[in-house]
Amino acid sequence: MLSKLIEEKDCQINKATHSIFRTAYYIAKYNRPFDDHLKLVQLKELNDLVELKNQTAENIVSQLINCLHTSLLDENYLQQHWVSFVSDGASILLGKKNGVAKKLTDKYPLIFSWHCMNHRSELAVND
Repeated sequence: MLSKLIEEKDCQINKATHSIFRTAYYIAKYNRPFDDHLKLVQLKELNDLVELKNQTAENIVSQLINCLHTSLLDENYLQQHWVSFVSDGASILLGKKNGVAKKLTDKYPLIFSWHCMNHRSELAVND
């Protein structure tokens, strides 16, 4: 029991440290002043940005739903009120068989998935 709690705490600390180092890397890479570091860390926390472990549809759906639950939107509320999912046209997001939108509509039948018009227009202009 105690070892599990210690392991969970270590995981939280490692996650926070990883996030801070990524922010520091961004500052160094783009030659930003060090004063930006604290502001960027605070902004990430304010926006509840989530770093994905991997970019599979299952992981994206899981992290998205966890984020919504953390924001106090329970499963019952999501079943009754979640009506749309908008994304760029990436196949991992809008794939007909295993995309995020498909997985979400399987779980939340009211959801209407939509390929963002701005992203769609950008693709048309670039062709």
